[in-house]
Amino acid sequence: MARRVFRKRSQTPAEEAHEAAVRERFQRERPSLRKLLESGDGTEPMTQHEYFELQVACRERLRPLREAAGLSLSDMAARTGMDRAAIQKLESGVHANPTISTINRYLHAIGKRLVVSIVDEGTDAQVAVGS
Repeated sequence: MARRVFRKRSQTPAEEAHEAAVRERFQRERPSLRKLLESGDGTEPMTQHEYFELQVACRERLRPLREAAGLSLSDMAARTGMDRAAIQKLESGVHANPTISTINRYLHAIGKRLVVSIVDEGTDAQVAVGS
């Protein structure tokens, strides 16, 4: 069984206060999706199909990025706090539904970050991983 690693998020006091205020307001008001969209506080949700396409596009880039950085599975395990088997499953697609947080943790360990690009309709979905 893989062990979970929880890392303290690094936020400024202003970011923490803003996040707390947003959470408190949401808990108090419980706005519907329609109200969030009308108020401008929300964006149109991504469909599950779009979300899975994004995950696949990201996952396919992970192993080549790790190898280009000259890192082994053991190196990644030490840097991410995930075990080697979990990293291997993530890279191979056996773990077919990783969270964006997991992908971000992996990318952070190799000095990368996730950037989603908007492209003209009719082109393939584009996912750019930049530093």
